[in-house]
Amino acid sequence: MKKFLVTYHTPASIYEKMRNETPEKKQKRKQTWMNWAQENRSNLEDFGTPLVQGKTLSNKGVSPSNIELSGYFIFQAESINEAVELLQNHPHLFSDETCTLEIHEIMQMPEM
Repeated sequence: MKKFLVTYHTPASIYEKMRNETPEKKQKRKQTWMNWAQENRSNLEDFGTPLVQGKTLSNKGVSPSNIELSGYFIFQAESINEAVELLQNHPHLFSDETCTLEIHEIMQMPEM
């Protein structure tokens, strides 16, 4: 199986929307994510975590990140096409039409 880094991309406006949800809606959203994780447990190597307060570093200095990177997880599949197919029903994609996932294969490095 190949490994893939999957990143969540979420506009800042979505966080305000989520903060204002009722406890029942928050619980329903959480349950949807847990159900997805359970259904995909054989492909889910690392459930990942949310990310906040990013910084961009360059040879010119440091600045606040302007990339809407909000989390990650590690997913396994035989190919990137299989991973894409399996991720089509990921709950993040249904949080809002502006929420996206990005997937990159993790290359196996030769022993150093």
